[in-house]
Amino acid sequence: MKKEIVMFTDGSAIVTGDKRGGAGVYIASHDKCISIGHRPTKTGREEARAILIALQQIKDDYDGIVRIYSDSQYCVRTLTMGWLENWEIQCWHNRKNSDLWKQILEEKRKKKCKIIITHIKGHQKDLDNKLVFGNSVADYLADYKCHKEFIEEDPTTWEIG
Repeated sequence: MKKEIVMFTDGSAIVTGDKRGGAGVYIASHDKCISIGHRPTKTGREEARAILIALQQIKDDYDGIVRIYSDSQYCVRTLTMGWLENWEIQCWHNRKNSDLWKQILEEKRKKKCKIIITHIKGHQKDLDNKLVFGNSVADYLADYKCHKEFIEEDPTTWEIG
């Protein structure tokens, strides 16, 4: 039986000033942390970006199970309720962050593994619970206050559809 890959993702941003944000991924099964800052950005964009980053860490030929936990209901529903595929059918019309969503869909399609994405309530306090702990680590990694460097973005590329 193959070992599962377990990941936690989170995104954050501040909407005032230079609109700094970050995406965090904690790969609990491999004790690996990824933290990337961006500006200008928005929280929803960083939540989606964190999932993209998580998917990019999986080898295309890995055929086991990957569990991704996110505290973003929007991202989880997008990936579990068929919204992403519907947006593609609708040619991404008026879809925010379609550049990221297209990349997420492409990454999902390349993978041989079974991807299970699950919502987890954010900002819980019971750090003895491994799911709460994993989410807290991802939350810390995403915190824009932790980044000293930021990848500069062009907001005109966010909405392609």
